[in-house]
Amino acid sequence: MSLMRRLLGVSALCLLLGSWSPTVAQTPRRPGIRTPDDPTASGPPGSRVPSPSPPATQLRPIPLRAATELPPPTRVVVRFAPSLSPGERARKVRRSGGLGFLDARFSDFSRVELPAGADPARVAETLAGEPGVLWAEPDRRCRALVRSMAGAATFDDPLLPLQWHHERIRLLDALDHNPPRGRGVVVAVLDTGVAFGLGSDFPVRRGIDLGSTTFLPGFDFVDGDTRAFDEGSVVDPDEPGGPRFGHGTFVAAQIAAVAGNGTGGVGIAPRVTIVPYRVLGLDGFGAFSHVAEAIELAVDSGADVINMSLGGDEGSTPLREAVERAAAAGVVLVAAAGNEAEDDEFAGDVTFPARYPDVLAVGATNFAGDRAAYSNHGTSLDFVAPGGGDNELVDGEIRDGVLAPSFLIEPDGRTIYAHFWATGTSFAAPQASGVAALLTSLGVQDPEAIRILLRDTARDRGPLGFDTDFGSGEIDALGAHRGVGFNR
Repeated sequence: MSLMRRLLGVSALCLLLGSWSPTVAQTPRRPGIRTPDDPTASGPPGSRVPSPSPPATQLRPIPLRAATELPPPTRVVVRFAPSLSPGERARKVRRSGGLGFLDARFSDFSRVELPAGADPARVAETLAGEPGVLWAEPDRRCRALVRSMAGAATFDDPLLPLQWHHERIRLLDALDHNPPRGRGVVVAVLDTGVAFGLGSDFPVRRGIDLGSTTFLPGFDFVDGDTRAFDEGSVVDPDEPGGPRFGHGTFVAAQIAAVAGNGTGGVGIAPRVTIVPYRVLGLDGFGAFSHVAEAIELAVDSGADVINMSLGGDEGSTPLREAVERAAAAGVVLVAAAGNEAEDDEFAGDVTFPARYPDVLAVGATNFAGDRAAYSNHGTSLDFVAPGGGDNELVDGEIRDGVLAPSFLIEPDGRTIYAHFWATGTSFAAPQASGVAALLTSLGVQDPEAIRILLRDTARDRGPLGFDTDFGSGEIDALGAHRGVGFNR
């Protein structure tokens, strides 16, 4: 019997519509059976694990919603001809109304700082007309694509039976055919960062169920730091001092949560290596120039898969060029389709970077298998994956959301590490990234081959064949593995 099947047979779990106090040990275990896959086990496989003390506090469910309206650009990005000297570049910037420029660290464009009240579009238009300027445009903004976050679940062992999205994409059967389970594959997570430290206090504390996950050094493009710790993103703009949810940690845990350790659930590809790049700030917003640089750095760092659970309304030249270079280098790029389908301004297609042809655009389905009402759709959509619907209870203790571990910072400053139900195309995309990593670990190296495997094995939903609500259908991890040659 496989490890995943044994996990499903472990004794009944306890679910709280709240969360544990942050003072509870990071990885408590309820009585269960150790497995050979548990890298933290101190006893032999088959030995019993002591039960932790029961939680002292149950917190009320906290409904949260993400902001959808993007703030305007505040900078201009530009590419100068290599022949221009720094002095010539500076003079062109000043003539166009800018204060100065700073070259990107990991790419060949520059950022132009503007005086207060300047119009980025006007400055970019003027600068683009200067001789020796290849292109100039406002630095487009993007956002985390979380839709909502409801109550938290305890991380008593295990929560796998509540991760209904695994059953829907037939993950456990796929893992039976995937001995590496992602080992040796590097997945770059471009997000709010990841809680991947080793200390006991935030922000260096390692996230729940990431205790033995392998990480490579990341980079914080927001604050210019060599770390990339998740500091949470504001998901309730009407309450500036409101709770902050660890968006990037949630995404990374969906991909890489450890299997067989008696804690929480499992990730899609539990043995991958994660490299975090922080491109979104505390408010959940970011700039596409940072995303472009992060893509370039991820490629240079040897990433095999890049997950982008973020999006913006307009394209960006540096972003498009970075995407094209990454695809040419053989990197699989995955992005969330966007959460604006219910908004009046929805234009009928997915957001950027998902709209670029070299990026796998992933929309969201709900518990019933329908397109989630918020999920963007259109001709650029590639596939869908479970992302949750309204986050309400749908089957016993199961909510119409995706369950994974992360943290929540309360308005009073407490940091709560727990499992949360969250919804959004942000949380459909990591499932595609995880399955892509699994296929890569089996030797499928060509991004287009992975696209074809996912497309041709997706389970059709809606009208027969491709349609603009579901793309090619809902991702089927087992079907994709059968496409590689496993037929049992």
